[in-house]
Amino acid sequence: MISTGPAILQPMYKSMICSITNFMPYVKNLTLTSCEMLMKILELFLNRVKKNEDYYNCVASIIDTINYSLWYQDGHNENMRIAVSIR
Repeated sequence: MISTGPAILQPMYKSMICSITNFMPYVKNLTLTSCEMLMKILELFLNRVKKNEDYYNCVASIIDTINYSLWYQDGHNENMRIAVSIR
C-alpha cells in the first residue's frame, strides 16, 4: 500500500509506518518478500526526503523498524539480514 498505493494515502503514511514500527519487535520469521518490501519502502521515503523534508520522521521510523527486526528477533529473521545485506 505504501510503496505502490495512490497519492490519496499520503496523509496516512505516518500512521501506517508507526503501526508497523510498533508491532515489528514481536514479528518472527519474515519472508524475504516482506523484508524486500520494507527495504523498498525505505528507499521510497529516502527519495521523498530529497523533495520534501517532512518525511524525515518516516525514514527514522522505518530504520527503527528494521533495527527492531534485527535486534529483538535476530535468530528468527534471517531474511531481514539478507535483505539488508543485498541493499
